[in-house]
Amino acid sequence: MKGRIASHMLRVVALGSALLCAAAVAHARQQAQLNENCTVSVLNRTVRVNPDGSWVLPNVPANFGQVKARATCVQNGVTTSGESDFFNVPAGGAVNLPPIVMGSATPVPTSLSATPAPLSFDAAGQAAQLLVRATYPDGATRDVTAARAGTNYTTSNPAIATVGDDGLVTAVASGAVVIQATNDGATAIIAANVVLSSADSDGDRIPDEAEIRLRLDPHHPIDAQEDFDRDGLTNLREFSLGTDLRDPDGDGDGLSDGDEVNRHRTAPLLPDTDGDRIPDGVEVRTETDPLDRGSYDLKKAAAGSVLRPASFALTTSVLFPVASQQLSWTVTLIDGKTTLDLTADARTVYSSSDLTVCNFGAQKGLVFCTRHPAASA
Repeated sequence: MKGRIASHMLRVVALGSALLCAAAVAHARQQAQLNENCTVSVLNRTVRVNPDGSWVLPNVPANFGQVKARATCVQNGVTTSGESDFFNVPAGGAVNLPPIVMGSATPVPTSLSATPAPLSFDAAGQAAQLLVRATYPDGATRDVTAARAGTNYTTSNPAIATVGDDGLVTAVASGAVVIQATNDGATAIIAANVVLSSADSDGDRIPDEAEIRLRLDPHHPIDAQEDFDRDGLTNLREFSLGTDLRDPDGDGDGLSDGDEVNRHRTAPLLPDTDGDRIPDGVEVRTETDPLDRGSYDLKKAAAGSVLRPASFALTTSVLFPVASQQLSWTVTLIDGKTTLDLTADARTVYSSSDLTVCNFGAQKGLVFCTRHPAASA
């Protein structure tokens, strides 16, 4: 393995979100150790490393699947980078963070695609293998289907279809599900439909085995036309969509399943249909298009915004001609439950009133002081 180990030991404390802490590695021959000239980022959350190589990164989402820790260091104007292997952030307890190896870092994909789509099954145990490809900022693509490539898979309802660590989808019971693949924040979505039996005793177009599972009466056709959760969708329609007959807002985005399907044409199983990180309900409230990734109004969507540090001073000298400071920017949305770390978001733009004094590096939000104050005299 090329490069040098920069840090290790990750401790997770808290439920729901995690506080990541890394302690420095003591190694006499280590030349690429993390220090105050470095920043570490996980899931678009960035923190400056302490002089001893330790770092603390709060509010990292737990149970997000496989993630990487990436490091960027700037020493005397020279930028180096590194990354860890993939690891999982659990919702509590402690795990060992794989070493951050300095030398190079892989890019974050801009998008994912998954095939075949849609999926269709007609027998329990029938399976289909997904193929997931990532597209990167330079236009290159790569097969990232395998779990070891950092791709995580989820299913909207494992009682209907399961998905394995490497993307193998298996039919379980009749119904519809959404399968989601994620890799370093990029997402691909496909639909899967399972019809295991044509037996429909009451002729309501919901198979008997599905009615029993959904606690309906397979000999009573009227229940298919009822709307148990009063969300504007009949039980039959909810069955065909894979939504919950007894939950009016299955994805928790603030829109009823019926409004998502009938009015907004958004996905009732995905809180953010267009993948712009703004929940569908917030987009509707701010009158932007929840189906268009480029349509959003962050000013209207934000209830509060915090830029840290609020102020700072950078000092240079002959011996240390470059000084830097990592900024972080978090935004809380008007739904009261969504917080976005936009520090490294591709849409975030940083500017300086005088680029000859303060400039920005490749790491988003990393501010450089590029000249000694005495140089202006």
